[in-house]
Amino acid sequence: MTGIDTSLLGDVRQLVLEILDDHRQAGLPTGFDAELWQALAGSELLQLGEVEELGVRATMTVVGELAAAGALLPVAEHDLLAGWLCGLAGIERPSGIATVGFLDADERAHAVPWAVAAERVLLVDPAGRIAVTGPEQFTLTPGQNLAGEGRDELRLTQPVDWVDVGAPVRNGLLARGALVRAVQMVATGARAVELMIDHAREREQFGRPIARFQAVQQLIADAAAEAELARTATDWALGRLADGAVGDDLDHAVAVARSCAGQAASVIARNAHQVHGAIGTTAEHRLHRSTVPLLAWRSEFGTQTYWEQRLLELLRPAVTREDRLLPQVDAQS
Repeated sequence: MTGIDTSLLGDVRQLVLEILDDHRQAGLPTGFDAELWQALAGSELLQLGEVEELGVRATMTVVGELAAAGALLPVAEHDLLAGWLCGLAGIERPSGIATVGFLDADERAHAVPWAVAAERVLLVDPAGRIAVTGPEQFTLTPGQNLAGEGRDELRLTQPVDWVDVGAPVRNGLLARGALVRAVQMVATGARAVELMIDHAREREQFGRPIARFQAVQQLIADAAAEAELARTATDWALGRLADGAVGDDLDHAVAVARSCAGQAASVIARNAHQVHGAIGTTAEHRLHRSTVPLLAWRSEFGTQTYWEQRLLELLRPAVTREDRLLPQVDAQS
């Protein structure tokens, strides 16, 4: 794994937390938080992907802290994904908010993250071409995911300038976007587990905290175990990306991370609401700022099923060759 001064990441995390202290919100997001975005931009936290000694891990640190706090913004899309596409195409990063999208054969891009707030959208078409587009070149139909984040549909209406970088760019963008969602799921999952623990300690039933009931302990333990597995897998995938993994190597790491994060999301969301009981089902409860995005992100940049099938596809050669991972079992034994 590429070496990095962990104290630098600590400084980044602390700066994000200080900014978030001034931007606390109740309930689920209702739209793009322009004030928080400007605060992050003013602290130069939206260009960390360009800093050689920080790069991927620093931006993902910002993304994770924002996700844990329920502050949902296209930081990774703007910094890592759009910046990566610009580097491949040899074009200058656009000024203002940038996001990314996959253009289909019918010249439409679906569920583009926060396109309604973006000044530029970098589109990748099926042929592996990249174009920087603006609102004057497409029509936009606003949309949202389950968590209330902008997921908009674009349709090109004007010609755009394409840069051909090759078909693999589409898969590369998918893998990087999927890893972003894994990082966000890990952060919100960990936050949900913290809320479970706090509630179990505070809530009393039959004269004692519910944390002393074995059934509650089991729910928390299962969720915590899944959260830790997802964190470990995602951290490994981040290391592979930082080390320059591409193609199948990167897909393998991302598929493991997304599989673990997606499985953890189901367990954590279910157990967290069980532990909280009726109070956790109310829309105003802070638990929803973790569990609703957690479930929404499972289907973005590839579904849970897609990444599990991709992992199986990548592992199949290893388990079918003669030096297979698992030894053959003698039928007579």
